[in-house]
Amino acid sequence: MTGSLVTPELRARVRGVAVPIALALGRLGLTPNALTVLGFGISVVDAVAASQQAWIAAGLVTTRRIGRETFCRLRTEAFDAFAARQADILGIAPS
Repeated sequence: MTGSLVTPELRARVRGVAVPIALALGRLGLTPNALTVLGFGISVVDAVAASQQAWIAAGLVTTRRIGRETFCRLRTEAFDAFAARQADILGIAPS
């Protein structure tokens, strides 16, 4: 065992998904540093929203760090939950 928690198989699967995305972003002119700054910016906006108790805004984006990488994800299920709650409050059938 190499001491890594990531298996070589998982590493190969992630690389198979990440490389085409990275190449596409590179063709758009984004550098790795630009992507890092963009991820950091999203994390900061999310943290500021949470610090201001803007829970809906803070809850729409999840961020996590693994090593030097930041992963940001838009929580689409939060939109569905919000729409369902509004429909319940207004007494209308959700679409």
